[in-house]
Amino acid sequence: KSHGLRPNSSDCQIIEYLFKHEDVCTDISREISGNFKKHVAQAHKGVNFGNLYNQLDRCGEVCKWIARRIQENEVKWQRTYDKMFPHDEIEIHMEDGTVEHKPRSKRVILLHLGLLEEEIGLNFGKGALSGGPLGELVQWSDLISSLYVLGHKLILSWSKTTLSNYMTTSSTALEHCHLARPADADLIYTDVHGLQQMIKMTGSLAKLKCNLRVLDNFGTEPAYNHPGYVRKHDLPKGYGQFSLHTQQFMTQWPHTMDNSFVGFVVHRISADKIDAEKRVANRVLLYGKRESVLHSPEAKLILKVLREQKFEIHATLWNKQDDEEKDVISSIPDFITNHGYVNQSAFLDLLRTAKAYVGLGTPPEGPAALEAVANGAIFVQPRFRPKRDVYQQQLKPTR
Repeated sequence: KSHGLRPNSSDCQIIEYLFKHEDVCTDISREISGNFKKHVAQAHKGVNFGNLYNQLDRCGEVCKWIARRIQENEVKWQRTYDKMFPHDEIEIHMEDGTVEHKPRSKRVILLHLGLLEEEIGLNFGKGALSGGPLGELVQWSDLISSLYVLGHKLILSWSKTTLSNYMTTSSTALEHCHLARPADADLIYTDVHGLQQMIKMTGSLAKLKCNLRVLDNFGTEPAYNHPGYVRKHDLPKGYGQFSLHTQQFMTQWPHTMDNSFVGFVVHRISADKIDAEKRVANRVLLYGKRESVLHSPEAKLILKVLREQKFEIHATLWNKQDDEEKDVISSIPDFITNHGYVNQSAFLDLLRTAKAYVGLGTPPEGPAALEAVANGAIFVQPRFRPKRDVYQQQLKPTR
Protein backbone atom coordinates (compact mmCIF):
# COMPACT_ATOMS: atom_id res chain seq x y z
CA LYS A 1 0.00 0.00 0.00
CA SER A 2 2.80 2.43 0.87
CA HIS A 3 4.15 1.98 -2.67
CA GLY A 4 0.90 2.85 -4.41
CA LEU A 5 -0.66 -0.60 -4.91
CA ARG A 6 -4.44 -0.72 -4.36
CA PRO A 7 -7.11 -3.43 -4.79
CA ASN A 8 -8.31 -1.67 -7.94
CA SER A 9 -4.80 -1.13 -9.39
CA SER A 10 -4.41 -1.63 -13.13
CA ASP A 11 -2.26 -4.35 -14.64
CA CYS A 12 0.29 -1.72 -15.54
CA GLN A 13 0.47 -0.49 -11.92
CA ILE A 14 0.88 -4.07 -10.70
CA ILE A 15 3.75 -4.69 -13.14
CA GLU A 16 5.34 -1.41 -12.09
CA TYR A 17 5.11 -2.43 -8.43
CA LEU A 18 6.63 -5.86 -9.08
CA PHE A 19 9.38 -4.40 -11.23
CA LYS A 20 10.38 -1.38 -9.12
CA HIS A 21 9.73 -2.43 -5.55
CA GLU A 22 9.78 -6.22 -5.41
CA ASP A 23 12.67 -6.57 -7.88
CA VAL A 24 10.91 -9.55 -9.42
CA CYS A 25 12.66 -10.88 -12.53
CA THR A 26 9.59 -10.17 -14.63
CA ASP A 27 9.87 -11.32 -18.22
CA ILE A 28 8.28 -8.26 -19.78
CA SER A 29 8.91 -6.45 -23.01
CA ARG A 30 11.54 -3.74 -23.28
CA GLU A 31 8.84 -1.24 -24.15
CA ILE A 32 7.08 -1.80 -20.82
CA SER A 33 10.20 -2.10 -18.67
CA GLY A 34 11.57 1.11 -20.17
CA ASN A 35 8.70 3.04 -18.61
CA PHE A 36 9.61 1.88 -15.11
CA LYS A 37 13.39 1.98 -15.03
CA LYS A 38 14.97 4.94 -13.31
CA HIS A 39 16.94 7.45 -15.33
CA VAL A 40 20.48 6.17 -15.81
CA ALA A 41 23.42 8.50 -16.28
CA GLN A 42 25.81 8.10 -19.18
CA ALA A 43 29.09 6.32 -18.45
CA HIS A 44 32.39 7.92 -19.40
CA LYS A 45 35.96 6.68 -19.22
CA GLY A 46 37.30 6.36 -15.69
CA VAL A 47 40.38 8.57 -15.71
CA ASN A 48 41.10 9.21 -12.04
CA PHE A 49 41.61 5.95 -10.14
CA GLY A 50 42.01 7.84 -6.84
CA ASN A 51 38.55 6.98 -5.50
CA LEU A 52 39.16 3.30 -6.19
CA TYR A 53 42.53 3.35 -4.40
CA ASN A 54 40.91 5.09 -1.42
CA GLN A 55 38.46 2.20 -1.07
CA LEU A 56 41.26 -0.34 -1.39
CA ASP A 57 43.28 1.54 1.25
CA ARG A 58 40.36 1.21 3.67
CA CYS A 59 40.36 -2.50 2.92
CA GLY A 60 43.94 -2.63 4.19
CA GLU A 61 46.42 -5.50 4.04
CA VAL A 62 44.03 -8.04 2.47
CA CYS A 63 43.58 -5.81 -0.60
CA LYS A 64 47.18 -4.68 -0.97
CA TRP A 65 48.03 -7.13 -3.76
CA ILE A 66 44.86 -6.19 -5.70
CA ALA A 67 45.68 -2.48 -5.40
CA ARG A 68 49.24 -3.15 -6.56
CA ARG A 69 48.15 -5.05 -9.68
CA ILE A 70 45.60 -2.37 -10.62
CA GLN A 71 48.16 0.40 -10.13
CA GLU A 72 50.83 -1.37 -12.19
CA ASN A 73 48.42 -1.73 -15.11
CA GLU A 74 46.40 1.49 -14.81
CA VAL A 75 47.96 3.11 -17.91
CA LYS A 76 47.39 -0.07 -19.96
CA TRP A 77 43.72 -0.15 -18.96
CA GLN A 78 43.26 3.43 -20.14
CA ARG A 79 45.07 2.79 -23.43
CA THR A 80 42.93 -0.29 -24.05
CA TYR A 81 39.77 1.72 -23.36
CA ASP A 82 40.84 4.34 -25.94
CA LYS A 83 41.29 1.60 -28.56
CA MET A 84 37.94 -0.06 -27.84
CA PHE A 85 35.85 3.09 -27.29
CA PRO A 86 37.38 5.89 -29.38
CA HIS A 87 34.03 7.73 -29.26
CA ASP A 88 33.41 6.93 -25.55
CA GLU A 89 30.35 5.03 -26.77
CA ILE A 90 29.42 1.56 -28.01
CA GLU A 91 29.97 1.23 -31.75
CA ILE A 92 27.10 -0.60 -33.47
CA HIS A 93 27.45 -1.79 -37.08
CA MET A 94 24.08 -1.72 -38.83
CA GLU A 95 22.93 -4.09 -41.56
CA ASP A 96 23.09 -1.36 -44.20
CA GLY A 97 26.77 -0.81 -43.44
CA THR A 98 26.35 2.38 -41.40
CA VAL A 99 27.82 2.76 -37.92
CA GLU A 100 25.99 4.19 -34.92
CA HIS A 101 27.47 5.17 -31.57
CA LYS A 102 25.27 4.38 -28.60
CA PRO A 103 25.88 5.92 -25.15
CA ARG A 104 26.79 3.48 -22.39
CA SER A 105 24.76 3.47 -19.18
CA LYS A 106 26.54 4.15 -15.90
CA ARG A 107 25.72 1.47 -13.33
CA VAL A 108 26.08 1.23 -9.57
CA ILE A 109 27.95 -2.03 -8.94
CA LEU A 110 28.60 -3.66 -5.57
CA LEU A 111 31.60 -6.01 -5.51
CA HIS A 112 31.77 -8.22 -2.42
CA LEU A 113 35.02 -10.22 -2.25
CA GLY A 114 33.83 -12.98 0.05
CA LEU A 115 37.10 -14.93 -0.22
CA LEU A 116 38.91 -12.16 1.70
CA GLU A 117 36.84 -12.65 4.87
CA GLU A 118 39.49 -13.59 7.44
CA GLU A 119 37.16 -15.92 9.38
CA ILE A 120 37.05 -18.28 6.40
CA GLY A 121 40.76 -18.93 6.93
CA LEU A 122 41.73 -19.02 3.23
CA ASN A 123 44.30 -16.24 3.69
CA PHE A 124 43.94 -15.12 0.07
CA GLY A 125 44.59 -11.44 0.80
CA LYS A 126 47.59 -11.47 3.13
CA GLY A 127 48.93 -14.71 1.65
CA ALA A 128 49.20 -13.14 -1.80
CA LEU A 129 52.33 -11.28 -0.70
CA SER A 130 53.91 -14.41 0.75
CA GLY A 131 53.57 -17.06 -1.95
CA GLY A 132 49.84 -17.71 -1.64
CA PRO A 133 47.46 -18.48 -4.56
CA LEU A 134 46.88 -15.57 -6.94
CA GLY A 135 44.46 -16.87 -9.59
CA GLU A 136 41.27 -15.68 -7.90
CA LEU A 137 42.82 -12.32 -6.97
CA VAL A 138 43.96 -11.79 -10.57
CA GLN A 139 40.37 -12.35 -11.75
CA TRP A 140 38.97 -9.96 -9.13
CA SER A 141 41.64 -7.30 -9.83
CA ASP A 142 40.99 -7.31 -13.58
CA LEU A 143 37.22 -7.27 -13.13
CA ILE A 144 37.46 -4.26 -10.79
CA SER A 145 39.85 -2.47 -13.18
CA SER A 146 37.69 -3.03 -16.26
CA LEU A 147 34.46 -1.91 -14.56
CA TYR A 148 36.17 1.18 -13.18
CA VAL A 149 37.77 2.28 -16.44
CA LEU A 150 34.36 1.77 -18.12
CA GLY A 151 33.08 4.54 -15.86
CA HIS A 152 30.77 2.67 -13.49
CA LYS A 153 30.33 3.56 -9.81
CA LEU A 154 31.93 0.81 -7.75
CA ILE A 155 31.25 -0.04 -4.12
CA LEU A 156 33.77 -2.49 -2.63
CA SER A 157 33.08 -4.87 0.24
CA TRP A 158 35.58 -7.39 1.67
CA SER A 159 34.15 -8.65 4.99
CA LYS A 160 30.91 -9.43 6.78
CA THR A 161 31.21 -6.04 8.50
CA THR A 162 31.41 -4.07 5.25
CA LEU A 163 28.70 -6.21 3.68
CA SER A 164 26.33 -5.53 6.60
CA ASN A 165 26.52 -1.81 5.75
CA TYR A 166 24.75 -2.52 2.46
CA MET A 167 22.56 -5.54 3.18
CA THR A 168 19.18 -5.64 4.90
CA THR A 169 18.03 -8.43 7.20
CA SER A 170 15.31 -10.83 6.10
CA SER A 171 12.78 -9.16 8.42
CA THR A 172 13.51 -5.70 7.05
CA ALA A 173 13.35 -6.97 3.50
CA LEU A 174 9.85 -8.32 4.03
CA GLU A 175 8.58 -4.91 5.12
CA HIS A 176 10.59 -2.81 2.67
CA CYS A 177 11.19 -4.96 -0.39
CA HIS A 178 12.83 -2.21 -2.38
CA LEU A 179 15.61 -1.97 0.23
CA ALA A 180 16.63 -5.59 -0.20
CA ARG A 181 18.96 -4.71 -3.07
CA PRO A 182 22.23 -3.58 -1.43
CA ALA A 183 23.33 0.02 -1.86
CA ASP A 184 20.78 0.46 -4.65
CA ALA A 185 23.17 -1.56 -6.82
CA ASP A 186 22.24 -2.46 -10.38
CA LEU A 187 24.63 -5.43 -10.26
CA ILE A 188 26.27 -7.42 -7.47
CA TYR A 189 29.51 -9.28 -8.14
CA THR A 190 30.60 -11.78 -5.50
CA ASP A 191 32.01 -15.30 -5.18
CA VAL A 192 30.72 -18.54 -3.66
CA HIS A 193 31.92 -17.54 -0.19
CA GLY A 194 30.16 -14.19 -0.60
CA LEU A 195 26.92 -15.96 -1.53
CA GLN A 196 27.09 -18.02 1.64
CA GLN A 197 27.66 -14.87 3.69
CA MET A 198 24.68 -13.14 2.05
CA ILE A 199 22.39 -16.08 2.80
CA LYS A 200 23.43 -16.06 6.47
CA MET A 201 22.86 -12.32 6.67
CA THR A 202 19.52 -12.02 4.84
CA GLY A 203 18.08 -15.52 5.15
CA SER A 204 17.63 -15.88 1.38
CA LEU A 205 18.96 -14.82 -2.00
CA ALA A 206 15.41 -14.36 -3.33
CA LYS A 207 15.56 -10.55 -3.42
CA LEU A 208 19.03 -10.49 -4.96
CA LYS A 209 18.90 -13.21 -7.61
CA CYS A 210 18.33 -11.00 -10.65
CA ASN A 211 21.33 -8.83 -9.86
CA LEU A 212 23.91 -11.46 -8.90
CA ARG A 213 27.04 -12.37 -10.86
CA VAL A 214 29.30 -14.96 -9.22
CA LEU A 215 33.05 -15.29 -9.85
CA ASP A 216 33.46 -19.06 -9.78
CA ASN A 217 36.96 -20.28 -10.63
CA PHE A 218 36.05 -23.83 -11.63
CA GLY A 219 32.43 -23.26 -12.58
CA THR A 220 29.17 -24.76 -11.31
CA GLU A 221 27.54 -27.48 -13.37
CA PRO A 222 23.70 -27.59 -13.36
CA ALA A 223 23.62 -30.78 -11.26
CA TYR A 224 25.37 -29.05 -8.34
CA ASN A 225 23.32 -25.86 -8.71
CA HIS A 226 19.93 -27.50 -8.04
CA PRO A 227 19.27 -28.51 -4.38
CA GLY A 228 16.60 -31.11 -5.27
CA TYR A 229 18.88 -32.85 -7.76
CA VAL A 230 21.78 -32.84 -5.29
CA ARG A 231 19.64 -34.49 -2.61
CA LYS A 232 18.07 -37.02 -4.98
CA HIS A 233 21.39 -38.21 -6.37
CA ASP A 234 23.38 -37.83 -3.13
CA LEU A 235 25.94 -35.49 -4.69
CA PRO A 236 28.52 -33.54 -2.62
CA LYS A 237 26.75 -30.72 -0.77
CA GLY A 238 29.55 -28.16 -0.55
CA TYR A 239 29.96 -25.27 -3.00
CA GLY A 240 26.60 -25.26 -4.77
CA GLN A 241 22.81 -25.51 -4.44
CA PHE A 242 22.21 -21.78 -4.99
CA SER A 243 19.52 -22.29 -7.67
CA LEU A 244 20.80 -19.43 -9.83
CA HIS A 245 20.77 -19.36 -13.62
CA THR A 246 24.00 -21.18 -14.48
CA GLN A 247 25.06 -18.31 -16.77
CA GLN A 248 25.32 -16.14 -13.64
CA PHE A 249 28.43 -18.12 -12.64
CA MET A 250 31.51 -16.58 -14.28
CA THR A 251 34.53 -18.83 -14.72
CA GLN A 252 38.21 -18.02 -14.88
CA TRP A 253 38.72 -20.61 -17.62
CA PRO A 254 36.34 -21.26 -20.56
CA HIS A 255 35.93 -24.96 -19.80
CA THR A 256 32.12 -25.24 -19.73
CA MET A 257 29.27 -23.81 -21.79
CA ASP A 258 26.98 -24.02 -18.75
CA ASN A 259 28.57 -20.90 -17.23
CA SER A 260 29.75 -17.50 -18.49
CA PHE A 261 33.43 -16.86 -19.07
CA VAL A 262 34.96 -13.70 -17.62
CA GLY A 263 38.65 -14.69 -17.59
CA PHE A 264 41.56 -12.39 -16.72
CA VAL A 265 44.17 -10.25 -18.46
CA VAL A 266 47.34 -11.79 -19.87
CA HIS A 267 50.30 -9.49 -20.52
CA ARG A 268 52.17 -10.05 -23.71
CA ILE A 269 54.83 -8.44 -25.86
CA SER A 270 54.95 -8.17 -29.62
CA ALA A 271 56.42 -11.00 -31.71
CA ASP A 272 59.36 -8.85 -32.90
CA LYS A 273 60.30 -7.96 -29.35
CA ILE A 274 60.21 -11.65 -28.40
CA ASP A 275 62.49 -12.50 -31.34
CA ALA A 276 64.87 -9.68 -30.49
CA GLU A 277 64.94 -10.62 -26.79
CA LYS A 278 68.17 -12.26 -25.72
CA ARG A 279 66.89 -15.43 -24.14
CA VAL A 280 69.28 -17.64 -22.25
CA ALA A 281 69.07 -20.89 -24.20
CA ASN A 282 69.49 -23.17 -21.20
CA ARG A 283 67.54 -21.12 -18.60
CA VAL A 284 64.24 -22.27 -17.12
CA LEU A 285 61.95 -20.59 -14.61
CA LEU A 286 60.02 -22.74 -12.13
CA TYR A 287 56.23 -22.42 -11.75
CA GLY A 288 55.39 -22.07 -8.06
CA LYS A 289 55.41 -19.53 -5.23
CA ARG A 290 56.19 -21.54 -2.08
CA GLU A 291 59.25 -23.62 -1.18
CA SER A 292 57.05 -26.65 -0.50
CA VAL A 293 56.52 -27.20 -4.27
CA LEU A 294 60.15 -28.38 -4.50
CA HIS A 295 59.86 -31.30 -2.12
CA SER A 296 57.37 -33.74 -3.66
CA PRO A 297 58.87 -36.90 -5.27
CA GLU A 298 57.71 -35.70 -8.71
CA ALA A 299 59.34 -32.27 -8.25
CA LYS A 300 62.62 -33.83 -7.16
CA LEU A 301 62.62 -36.03 -10.25
CA ILE A 302 61.96 -33.05 -12.56
CA LEU A 303 64.71 -31.01 -10.90
CA LYS A 304 67.10 -33.97 -11.26
CA VAL A 305 66.41 -34.15 -15.02
CA LEU A 306 66.86 -30.39 -15.44
CA ARG A 307 70.24 -30.56 -13.68
CA GLU A 308 71.36 -33.54 -15.78
CA GLN A 309 70.50 -31.57 -18.92
CA LYS A 310 72.61 -28.65 -17.64
CA PHE A 311 69.73 -26.19 -17.32
CA GLU A 312 70.18 -22.97 -15.38
CA ILE A 313 67.24 -23.08 -12.93
CA HIS A 314 65.58 -19.90 -11.64
CA ALA A 315 62.58 -19.43 -9.35
CA THR A 316 60.41 -16.75 -7.71
CA LEU A 317 59.71 -18.59 -4.45
CA TRP A 318 58.72 -16.61 -1.38
CA ASN A 319 61.43 -17.03 1.22
CA LYS A 320 60.56 -16.68 4.91
CA GLN A 321 64.04 -15.27 5.46
CA ASP A 322 62.93 -12.19 3.48
CA ASP A 323 60.01 -11.65 5.83
CA GLU A 324 59.64 -11.46 9.60
CA GLU A 325 60.98 -14.98 10.32
CA LYS A 326 64.68 -14.24 9.90
CA ASP A 327 65.84 -17.36 11.76
CA VAL A 328 64.10 -19.80 9.38
CA ILE A 329 66.57 -21.76 7.27
CA SER A 330 65.72 -21.86 3.57
CA SER A 331 65.05 -25.28 2.04
CA ILE A 332 65.74 -24.06 -1.51
CA PRO A 333 68.68 -26.00 -2.99
CA ASP A 334 71.82 -24.07 -3.90
CA PHE A 335 71.53 -24.99 -7.59
CA ILE A 336 68.34 -22.87 -7.87
CA THR A 337 68.72 -19.11 -8.31
CA ASN A 338 65.78 -17.79 -6.32
CA HIS A 339 64.64 -14.20 -6.93
CA GLY A 340 62.08 -14.28 -4.11
CA TYR A 341 58.75 -12.48 -4.33
CA VAL A 342 58.80 -10.11 -7.32
CA ASN A 343 56.22 -7.71 -8.73
CA GLN A 344 54.46 -8.23 -12.06
CA SER A 345 56.98 -6.30 -14.16
CA ALA A 346 59.98 -8.12 -12.72
CA PHE A 347 58.26 -11.48 -13.17
CA LEU A 348 57.57 -10.78 -16.86
CA ASP A 349 61.19 -9.70 -17.35
CA LEU A 350 62.33 -13.04 -15.92
CA LEU A 351 59.93 -14.93 -18.19
CA ARG A 352 61.34 -13.17 -21.24
CA THR A 353 64.86 -14.40 -20.45
CA ALA A 354 63.80 -18.03 -19.88
CA LYS A 355 63.46 -20.73 -22.52
CA ALA A 356 60.78 -22.62 -20.57
CA TYR A 357 58.41 -22.17 -17.64
CA VAL A 358 58.47 -25.50 -15.82
CA GLY A 359 55.65 -26.69 -13.57
CA LEU A 360 56.21 -29.17 -10.76
CA GLY A 361 52.64 -30.52 -10.62
CA THR A 362 51.24 -27.95 -8.20
CA PRO A 363 49.61 -25.63 -9.11
CA PRO A 364 48.28 -27.31 -12.26
CA GLU A 365 47.10 -24.11 -13.95
CA GLY A 366 46.96 -20.38 -13.41
CA PRO A 367 47.37 -16.98 -15.06
CA ALA A 368 51.17 -17.24 -14.90
CA ALA A 369 51.14 -20.26 -17.24
CA LEU A 370 49.35 -18.29 -19.96
CA GLU A 371 51.59 -15.27 -19.38
CA ALA A 372 54.60 -17.51 -19.99
CA VAL A 373 53.24 -18.63 -23.37
CA ALA A 374 52.23 -15.04 -24.26
CA ASN A 375 55.78 -13.92 -23.56
CA GLY A 376 57.49 -16.57 -25.65
CA ALA A 377 58.41 -19.19 -23.04
CA ILE A 378 57.46 -22.86 -23.43
CA PHE A 379 55.16 -24.05 -20.63
CA VAL A 380 55.90 -27.57 -19.40
CA GLN A 381 53.78 -29.42 -16.83
CA PRO A 382 54.09 -33.09 -15.77
CA ARG A 383 51.38 -35.61 -16.67
CA PHE A 384 50.24 -38.00 -13.94
CA ARG A 385 49.25 -41.61 -14.48
CA PRO A 386 46.81 -42.40 -13.02
CA LYS A 387 45.20 -38.95 -13.15
CA ARG A 388 45.46 -36.92 -9.98
CA ASP A 389 42.92 -34.49 -8.52
CA VAL A 390 45.43 -31.92 -7.31
CA TYR A 391 42.72 -29.60 -6.00
CA GLN A 392 40.85 -32.41 -4.22
CA GLN A 393 37.50 -30.88 -5.24
CA GLN A 394 35.41 -33.18 -3.07
CA LEU A 395 32.86 -30.47 -2.23
CA LYS A 396 31.95 -29.62 -5.82
CA PRO A 397 33.57 -31.82 -8.45
CA THR A 398 34.11 -30.36 -11.90
CA ARG A 399 35.21 -32.02 -15.10
